[in-house]
Amino acid sequence: MTTHSIDQPIPAHPIAVVILAAGKGTRMKSDLHKVLHPIAGRPMLLHLVASAAALQPAKTVVVTGAGREQVEAAVAPLGIATALQAEQLGTGHAVAQARDALAGFEGDVLIPLRRRSARHRHDDAADDRPVARRRHARRRRARLSP
Repeated sequence: MTTHSIDQPIPAHPIAVVILAAGKGTRMKSDLHKVLHPIAGRPMLLHLVASAAALQPAKTVVVTGAGREQVEAAVAPLGIATALQAEQLGTGHAVAQARDALAGFEGDVLIPLRRRSARHRHDDAADDRPVARRRHARRRRARLSP
């Protein structure tokens, strides 16, 4: 297995990034979409988009669902494609909704998700929390390199 330091240049192997943002966020009881709540003065989603951009992906797609208008408005100025998950049928289904937006793309697709921790094994929602740290994303990208 080839490894790369996070300070080394990113391999030339093309990747696309699919960011899942289709959750309803009903527990948040807010009119603002859950991925748009600010952390350190910037919407959570834009922190993840910035981490993904550091990998220089050929394409980035944000999968939206309920409240999609807010999410689309947040990423449209960045030139990021969106895909709609009209019916919430799970994480795999959400990823599949990005297929049309990735038409013609040749390479690997990175879907930033955290591993389920032992303390969250009872909580299915813990499976699809996004990874927003650049060093984690770079390590994952390095693992994709031949």
